Amino acid sequence: MTVALLRALDAMFTLGLRPPAACLAEARAIIRGVQGVGSGADAAASLYGGLVLYRARPQQVRVLPAAPPLTAVYSGHKTPTAEVIAVVERHRRLQPPLFAALFDLMDDCVARAVPCIRKKDWAGLGALMNFHHGLQAALGVNTPELELICQRLRDSAGIQGAKISGSGLGDCVVGLGKLRGSWKAQPLYRLQVDRDGARVES
Repeated sequence: MTVALLRALDAMFTLGLRPPAACLAEARAIIRGVQGVGSGADAAASLYGGLVLYRARPQQVRVLPAAPPLTAVYSGHKTPTAEVIAVVERHRRLQPPLFAALFDLMDDCVARAVPCIRKKDWAGLGALMNFHHGLQAALGVNTPELELICQRLRDSAGIQGAKISGSGLGDCVVGLGKLRGSWKAQPLYRLQVDRDGARVES
């Protein structure tokens, strides 16, 4: 919604749309102003479209040349991002060296995912998603509901891997691939990554 509003205001009051990087910086500032924290990854994906490699500091965005199908399952509840980050920070203060190692491993997972995406090695990417999910669980942001959804998705035909989506402690699990078959336990969404990103249609 933040990105859509900024793009609409650009279209109404200027001669053209600002570069995505400028809009992203403003969107991230708004998000942080409202909720106190936020990486801006969701705003970057909305602005640029496609599968996005994103880093908050320094701000870097790279659109990757692939758009695989995804399957998202809603767990039934959501914890605000600021509250999840506060939980992680409490845990981190108890074991700073271990958490630093966890963050490094998560960063390494992302780096290893890029060549998998470029080669469309979905089995390799799915394995990295499963591993990343375990690292998020070690941070303390997993729940029994999320874990059960992940396991069920991984056991389902058409899914290559599954992990917590977003900050955790609720919200969604995202699976790589298009689920084949039925799913009755929770709300499920079959998604396709849009390559275009934010655009003005009229």
